[in-house]
Amino acid sequence: MIRVLAAIAAGVLQVLAFPPVGWWWTAPLGVALLIVAIRDQGGGRAALLGLVCGWAFFLPLLHWLNVLGPDAWLALALVIAGWYAAMGWGFSVVLQTRWWVLAVPVVWVLQEWLRSRFPWGGLGWGRLAFGQPESPLTGWVTIGGATLLSFVIALTGCLLVAMMSRGRVALLAAVTVVAIAGVGITVYPRPSASETPTSSQLAVIQGNVPQPGIDFLGRPMQVLGNHVRTTDELASAVATGEEPQPDALIWPENSSDIDPVVSGPAGAAVSSAARSIGVPILVGTVQEVPGRPDQVANVGLVWDPVTGPGQAYVKQHPVPFGEFLPLRPLLSRVITRFDRVPRDFIAGDTPGVVQLGPARIADVICFEVSNDEIVREGVREGGRALVVQTNNATYATTAQPEQQYDISRLRARETGRTVLVAATTGVTAVITPDGASRTLPQLQSGWINTEVFLKDSWTPAVRFGGPVDAVLSAAGLMAVLLGLWARRRVTDPR
Repeated sequence: MIRVLAAIAAGVLQVLAFPPVGWWWTAPLGVALLIVAIRDQGGGRAALLGLVCGWAFFLPLLHWLNVLGPDAWLALALVIAGWYAAMGWGFSVVLQTRWWVLAVPVVWVLQEWLRSRFPWGGLGWGRLAFGQPESPLTGWVTIGGATLLSFVIALTGCLLVAMMSRGRVALLAAVTVVAIAGVGITVYPRPSASETPTSSQLAVIQGNVPQPGIDFLGRPMQVLGNHVRTTDELASAVATGEEPQPDALIWPENSSDIDPVVSGPAGAAVSSAARSIGVPILVGTVQEVPGRPDQVANVGLVWDPVTGPGQAYVKQHPVPFGEFLPLRPLLSRVITRFDRVPRDFIAGDTPGVVQLGPARIADVICFEVSNDEIVREGVREGGRALVVQTNNATYATTAQPEQQYDISRLRARETGRTVLVAATTGVTAVITPDGASRTLPQLQSGWINTEVFLKDSWTPAVRFGGPVDAVLSAAGLMAVLLGLWARRRVTDPR
C-alpha cells in the first residue's frame, strides 16, 4: 500500500509542474518518487505502479476534456496511462543494472516518443519538457529540443535518488545536478538574420466568441463578425495614430466559421476587414476537400486585400476524436455525441511555411504545437517566425489554454523564433526567444501589434533535434534489452 501511495504521489507531483499550478521543481521530484516506488519490484507490480502513477497524472492534467463529456475525459486519461504501465515495467528491468541512472531517463524518453505517435497519431501532451517553460533546466531545450529536456528532467530525478546514497556517489550526484542546472540557466538561443527584412510589424487578433464551451460558434458568421469588428477597431486606431500600421494580421484557428472561399458573405466580410487595415490576413477556417464530400481540412489561409485568397496551410496532425473519429462505425453507434464530428479532417503533408506580407512564417495549428517534427520542419523550411493559430474556446476557463501557452513559450526558446499565438478567446500572446511575452486577457477581444524580429539561423535543437530524438529513444529500447539480457545471465549462468 505504501508503494501505491508513493506512485499516486509521484503522478500528483508531475502534474503540479503544469498549469494551473506550474511548480517546475515538482517534475523531477515526481520522477524520483516513482523510482523509489518501483525499485526492487517485479515486472507485473512495477507495471501496476506505473499505471497508478499514470492515472494520478493524466486524470487531473486532462481534466479540461470534461467539457466534451466525462466519458471522453476518463477514457482518454485511463487508456493513455497504459504507456506509464509499460514504462513501469521497463523501469523494473533497468533499475537492476549498475547504469540505471542513465537507463531510466532514456526509457522515459522512449515512453514519450511512443505515446506521441501511437495510437492514431498519438498525444504528446504532458511530456516532462512541457512543464518547464521557465526553469533552471529550460536551456537544454535550445541544445537538443523537448526530448533532450525531458531526458534532463528525468536524469535530475534519478540523481536526486542517488543523492540519498552515501559517500562519493551522493557527492557526484549533487555536483552533476548543479552542473545540469548551470547549463540550463545560461543557454539561450542567439538567432541571427542573413535575409531582409530583419523585422516586420505584425498584429495578432483575438476576436472572442459568443460563448465558451463546446457550442462556441453560436450562430453562423458570429465568430467571423467578431474578428472583422476587432480588425476594424485596430484599423481605426491606426488611422488616428494610436497604433503603428501593421504589415500583416494573424487571426486564430476557426476565426472564419464559414469557408470564405466558398461563401460569398464570408468572403466579402474577410475582404472588407483586409481592405480596412490594408494588409494581408492569415485566416483560420475549415474548407471542403474537392471530390471528398465526407472530409474537410483545417486551414490557415492568407487573404490579400486586393487579390483575395492565396497561400494555404493544411493542418498536418488532426486530433483524434476532435477532428477525426477512429473506429467510426463502432463508436458512432455507442456514443451518439460523436455525431458532432460528422466528417473527418484530412491530414496535410507539407510544412506551414507561407509568405505573410514581408514575413515568411511557419504556421502550426492548435495541438500541433506539441509536435516536435511539425514545429522543427516549419523552421527548417524557412519560417522566420512561428505562428500558432488556435481555437481554445471549447476549453476556455480551464487549464488547457495555459498549458498550450507554456508549450508555445518553450518553442520560442527551442527554435530561436518569436512565437505569435492567435487564439479566439486566449491565451493570445507574442513570445520572444529570450522568454519575454505579451498576452491578452482571456474571453475578451483585442490585439497585440508589435515589431517582430525575423530570424534565419538554426538553433542546435532545430538542426539536430531529429537525431537526438532517435538516439535517445533507441537508447531506451537498448537499455531494456540489455537489462533483460543481464537478468537472463544472472538467472541462467550457463
